Amino acid sequence: MKNNLIPWALSGGAAVSVGFARFGYALILPAMQSDLGLSYTQAGWLNTSNSLGYLAGSILTVIVVQKTGNYRLFIAGLILAIVGILVNGLSTNLIILNLIRFITGVAAAWAFICGGVLASMAGGKAIAIYFGGGGSGMLITGVCLPWLFEIYGSTAWPLAWFGMALICTPIAIAAILAGKHCVTPTGTRSAVPWSWLPCKSAFIAYFMFGLGYIAYMTFIIAWVAAQPKNSVSLPTISSLMWSILGIMCIAAPFVWGKVFNWRSDGVPMAITMTTLGTGATLP
Repeated sequence: MKNNLIPWALSGGAAVSVGFARFGYALILPAMQSDLGLSYTQAGWLNTSNSLGYLAGSILTVIVVQKTGNYRLFIAGLILAIVGILVNGLSTNLIILNLIRFITGVAAAWAFICGGVLASMAGGKAIAIYFGGGGSGMLITGVCLPWLFEIYGSTAWPLAWFGMALICTPIAIAAILAGKHCVTPTGTRSAVPWSWLPCKSAFIAYFMFGLGYIAYMTFIIAWVAAQPKNSVSLPTISSLMWSILGIMCIAAPFVWGKVFNWRSDGVPMAITMTTLGTGATLP
């Protein structure tokens, strides 16, 4: 694989773990609500289970990666995430679906975090390309899924999960092949003393960020579906909105990089948080 293609292929790891495994649910949610009769609480729990899985996976990554290395855990995460996406379409039992979403969250954390480490070995530009990969997954789902439900109706939600698993497979294979070319540092078993207290402000800020954007990303399509329609159809609105969001995610590392470069204070985060808050207020 040519060196200039490695970051782009590796970004498929972010596409699978974030764009498909985590945020693809938002586009499928209205159909699942309609077909399975889910309340917003039940629908929210499916996303909460995924987020709890992601949190658990993030913690496990720190522990497991010492033994497996980043590349092996990256592969395991991608494979398990795709299996989780596929199995999501095989059950209508809410308990089973929550368990699957939890496992998928664990796998997504493994793939996303370890993929980021692999990308860091290929340079700063590769990191920007990698984190933009989540947007490419959102763009693909935004272009495809709303029209799937327009043609086949809400009962087609299992097909959406199956289709995402099918699309994710070649993307994951390309990412795995690209990861072979990224040499990562070997883990050390000797812990370096470190205190989290100097980072408490950043932790609080990221907590508030997660508190806001996860709810927004999960329910915004369902909210749009519940609004009165004018001349523009729901598939058009959903597809356009989600595709724009995906494109902006791809462009974000390059656009915001100029704001974040050479700053060691909280001004860049404050600016981005204000922008996010303003955007979320509009609906």
